[in-house]
Amino acid sequence: MSNRDQDSHFQGETILIADDSPTALKVTSFVLEKSGYKVIQVNDGEKAVTETFNQKPHAVVVDLKMPKKDGYQVCREIKQDKNFYFPILLLTAREDIESMVKGLDSGADDYIVKPFNDMEFIARIRVLLRLKKLNDELLFANKRLEFLSTHDELTDLYNHRFFIQKLNQLFTKSKKEKINLCLAIFDIDNFKHINDSYGHLEGDYVLNKIAKHLNDTFDSDVIIARYGGEEFTALFTNQKNQYAINSCQKVIDACAKLVFNHKDEKYKVTLSGGLSSIDSKDVYNANDLIQLSDQLLYNSKRTGKNKLSY
Repeated sequence: MSNRDQDSHFQGETILIADDSPTALKVTSFVLEKSGYKVIQVNDGEKAVTETFNQKPHAVVVDLKMPKKDGYQVCREIKQDKNFYFPILLLTAREDIESMVKGLDSGADDYIVKPFNDMEFIARIRVLLRLKKLNDELLFANKRLEFLSTHDELTDLYNHRFFIQKLNQLFTKSKKEKINLCLAIFDIDNFKHINDSYGHLEGDYVLNKIAKHLNDTFDSDVIIARYGGEEFTALFTNQKNQYAINSCQKVIDACAKLVFNHKDEKYKVTLSGGLSSIDSKDVYNANDLIQLSDQLLYNSKRTGKNKLSY
């Protein structure tokens, strides 16, 4: 695909123009609108910053000399936002190198000297929009990587590593502040049978649906994670043991009522769980809490499944 074909995708994008000259605003807007862009007009530097953050245009065109805030200050303030990338084209009537360098150092991505050629101006706008597209893709990728550092890719629940870190932090805090901490570990009963009978894609579907069930059923202050495989964990902080028991039993009972469909066959999925608390016997650290909950989970499995041991 040629650059011209790619640039046609930018038509309809919004450009903010900041200029204190009504004539310049009118002329610049006409050039942009003729090329298929939407335009936001402001007539001072303060409005340029405010409306950029409020309306989030795809690019900003800023005149160097404006009341309240000049183009340099506008560039600096807009570029302070690290969550959005706003490409800036600086308009200047001055051709001296010092002004151009200062503008670029202030955060402008490009500059053009007035009066400008319309074709050159639009070409520079297209360059800014390509820059924005690339930067937005990079920002999205970085945010996704940051999310995946703490979350499970399949279910979007917290992952094992984050859970262990959080458990250790909360265990230390709970001991220090003498507040309760409960840990539940759940396991999907007969999950291997689901994978063997219906395939791993169906198994992934079940994992996702159970994860959503946990999220929807537990209160928002419960920290839920995918511990690994078909196991999930739930952390209850500063709650009484009975509250944790009731919450976990509610999750198990509600799960047993869910109906899954694979082609023309309906089937059900149940959960087994083990729940322990920081005040349980022989619990001296976070690993002890995990081990005890795991033992109680095994007891639920051994004595019939679809139940909670505590």
